[in-house]
Amino acid sequence: MSTSQLSDHFHNYFEIIPARTPDLLERIFRIRHDVYCREFGYLEGEACAGGWNMMIMML
Repeated sequence: MSTSQLSDHFHNYFEIIPARTPDLLERIFRIRHDVYCREFGYLEGEACAGGWNMMIMML
């Protein structure tokens, strides 16, 4: 599958929404935290234990 075909399919299934509200930002940080800590194990110990709001302080 070429890159152009892949991007066509992406837009069929996903919508890009800028996080411009506190609620959307919180949801994004929670997802990022789950991916980093639980799925990939990138953050360990204190950084992971601090929860998603610790991610905000790391940015």
